[in-house]
Amino acid sequence: NATDREQSCERLAEAIRRQREPEAWCFAAPCSLADVLSLDARDAFEAEAFAVVGDWLDAAVRTRAAWTNAPRAARFPRLAELVAQVPELQALRDRLVATLDGDGRVRDGASPALARARRGIADGERTLHRQLERWAAAHGADSYVTRAGDRFVALVPAAGFSRRLGIVHDTSNSGQSLFVEPLESCEANNRLIELRAEAGEEERRILRELAAEVRAVAPELESLEHVLALLDALRACAVWAVEFGGVAITPGGTQLRLVRACHPLLAMGERRAQVVPLDLELGEGGRLLLITGPNMGGKTVLLKTVGLSVALAHAALPVLVAEGSAVPVLDALHADLGDEQSVDQGLSTFAGHLLALKAMAEAAGPGTLLLADELGAGTDPEEGAALGRALVEHPLTRAVGFTGS
Repeated sequence: NATDREQSCERLAEAIRRQREPEAWCFAAPCSLADVLSLDARDAFEAEAFAVVGDWLDAAVRTRAAWTNAPRAARFPRLAELVAQVPELQALRDRLVATLDGDGRVRDGASPALARARRGIADGERTLHRQLERWAAAHGADSYVTRAGDRFVALVPAAGFSRRLGIVHDTSNSGQSLFVEPLESCEANNRLIELRAEAGEEERRILRELAAEVRAVAPELESLEHVLALLDALRACAVWAVEFGGVAITPGGTQLRLVRACHPLLAMGERRAQVVPLDLELGEGGRLLLITGPNMGGKTVLLKTVGLSVALAHAALPVLVAEGSAVPVLDALHADLGDEQSVDQGLSTFAGHLLALKAMAEAAGPGTLLLADELGAGTDPEEGAALGRALVEHPLTRAVGFTGS
């Protein structure tokens, strides 16, 4: 509606002005929260999922911090109003930081039980490793401690080794060495496996609880993502506008006035320095504009520039025009700018144009902008001229803005 469009255009205008000032003013995360929040409630989140949530929470903190300057916020009230809508989920952020490290691994201090289990694993592995080193040393200088699956073993020469001294888990590729678990190490290995299982179960419990906390504030997270994404989109538009000279236009009034307008693709091209901007005005004094000129004179580009400028303004996107430009509020924009030939529908070039122009004639009205290229082309010149005249006169009887070539 008109209110939303006006608000969006005002936000864009503020974003362009803010982008011209130093320092970043909004932040966002590269991944969407939708996939995370849609996970089955019975599932525990993986580290990557928590990382996505953490990234969005961090972006929210940084964005709010960028707007702590009261005078600056006062100069950009629409943007500051958006930032104020970002939910504060500091408790969840603190919980994530306290529970997970930078790699997504559950921290030792996430729970006393996990801390005990991991201390037991670390102490047990050190003790068992030293025990096995002493045992392996008695079987030759080439023997060393390694692992076979979850169990600590020693690699010893196969020749002359008494199988009664331990459990053989595997052999080397050459068959010259054995991976042996000494019988006296079995109990310590078993204990380590039990401790790892305890630690794994405790980690899963912690992650399930953390996932439940995330799901409990899912509406707030969705709102946070929505506002930050909107700010990021405004920032992207502002970056483009600052680079190429775009402005925000709030549709209103009855006049279409474009000052030094450029087609975005031309302005972004390699020959941007050679682009000639256009000035155009349609309003109460004249609601029809006919454009004539030689082939390759820029008539079609002009029509496309007009249509695109109007559409961009209504979409609250930057328009490549100079200050002083204005766009009226339009209900519809219809254009016939190209070849509507359709083999599958049995339409010739001329028939395709007729269908497009028929739709334009039916849609003609005070709030409609019609753009037509090469009126009456594709048929006998006299018949085409009569058709073109009729298509020009009909919209004028309905007080419609019409531009054609």
